[in-house]
Formats: sequence, C-alpha cells, structure tokens
Amino acid sequence: MKVLIAVPVGEGGGLSPTWSLKLPNLLKYIPGDYEIQVIKGFTIDVAREYSVKIAKQKNAEYLFFLDSDVVPDQDDIILRLMSYKLPVVCAVYRLKRVDMQVFPFSIYKWDYQKNNYRYLVPEDIPKNWSLIPIDGGGLGLCLIDMAVFNVIEEPYFKWELYPWNPPPGGLSEDLYFFKKLIDKGIQPYADLSLTASHYLAPPVALRFDGTLYNTP
Repeated sequence: MKVLIAVPVGEGGGLSPTWSLKLPNLLKYIPGDYEIQVIKGFTIDVAREYSVKIAKQKNAEYLFFLDSDVVPDQDDIILRLMSYKLPVVCAVYRLKRVDMQVFPFSIYKWDYQKNNYRYLVPEDIPKNWSLIPIDGGGLGLCLIDMAVFNVIEEPYFKWELYPWNPPPGGLSEDLYFFKKLIDKGIQPYADLSLTASHYLAPPVALRFDGTLYNTP
C-alpha cells in the first residue's frame, strides 16, 4: 500500500515552521510506503491536477492532500482516514471566515432549492456521529482512493469561482471535484473528530461536539 502525500503551496507561499515540525509526526503512523511531493508555482487547481498525475506515475493507491496552510491536530490522522477504506474521506479544518449560524469548518451540503452549496448548520449533524456523509468538503486535508480517478473524467479539479461566474456555474476547485463525485454516485465522507488549524482562520471556534477549538 502506497500513499502519495501531495503538498500544494500557494503562489508566493511557503512551508511554515509549525507545518514542517508537524509533518514527521504524521509520517510515523502511515501503515505502508509513502512519498511526499511539494507542488509550487501553479494555481491550486493545476497543482491538484498535477498531483493526480504524479500519484499515477508512482503507482500510489491513495492520494492524500495536505495543504501548506493546514496543520492537523492529530498525529495519526492519515492512519485513521485510511482505516475507513472509503473512496474519499476528509478531516475538517477551520474556515477563514466565520458565520455564527454555521459550523466554521470545511464541509458543505448541496441546497437543491438554491442549486448551490451551503455551509452545514447544527441541524445537519446527526447526534453522536463522527463520520458523516457530505456533499462537499475542503481538499486541504483529504484522502482519496486512486480508483476514483478511473470513474470521474478530467479535469478533476477546476477553479471557476470568479466574480462574473458565481455558483453554481462557478465553484472552487475542491467543490468542483466533490460535485463530480456526487454526480457519479460516489459518496464522500468527513470525520468530524479529525480537525486542523488553517492559516488566517479566526483563533477560536465551536467544535461539532460543543467544545471550543483554539487555533495554535
């Protein structure tokens, strides 16, 4: 079993000391072979597309996105995501903007009335559940079985979210990917107990279990 850990780095960005110090702890828990690929100098959708091509070349069974601005809280997060043996499963990380009526984490639900994605609200979360089905999530901390890319067509990721092209016509590259999954009948999941901080996210928020989250 082999995992490609893809690390997209934003244009003009880099790897922070906090992120770099966390990485060795994550690697200790991977049950098998892994390779790390830092991808810099591309827009985020192109970087993710390139990650898939590298994973195929390396004969990886899984692609794990670990964005350079996302720092996981749990050291065994990759192992725990792999244990589910699901096509696509994400951890959740803090959003950079906060609406007090929603949980400020990277998971979304499709609103059929508005024909668009929306943030989850407390009523969307089943009581005492950790692993939940989602319609969309953040790819900054996400494990993908490479078999998924035999089902959906290229481009897998595409940034379309421009002022002149609002949703649903225009989506971010991660929601574009999740929409493709749903359209092909592939159900993605998120583990609400696996969390991460996100660069520039507000320092304090409410977790799904009602406890406070403090960004390191």
